[in-house]
Amino acid sequence: MAKIDKFRISIIESNIIYIAEQIDITDESGAECSRQVIEKAKKLKNDKFLLIDLTDSEMPPPKARKAYKKMVQVGKFKKIAIFGAITSLRVMAKFITRAGGLSNLDFFKTKEEALVWLKK
Repeated sequence: MAKIDKFRISIIESNIIYIAEQIDITDESGAECSRQVIEKAKKLKNDKFLLIDLTDSEMPPPKARKAYKKMVQVGKFKKIAIFGAITSLRVMAKFITRAGGLSNLDFFKTKEEALVWLKK
């Protein structure tokens, strides 16, 4: 898969918001990603889940982290699954999700493993 220079967001399987994060996250792109996810989450009914691909991502800057925290708070996700993250990104993701009030987060090597967990 080619590296992406902008995030991509889509809804898969009716209640899972899928984010493929970009290589170089900026404060502005982090805020825009968060805004778009919140917009999509508000349209979904019932339980909502978040699937994040951090395979090619780097550490987000402080303002982007703040936007992601808001995304977790406002999105009201039942579970968040992350795959492809290096250790430093895992630590940051745990911090952001806990600060956003969610503890139901797990990490996976592949998208397929993450989807299985989200559907349990």
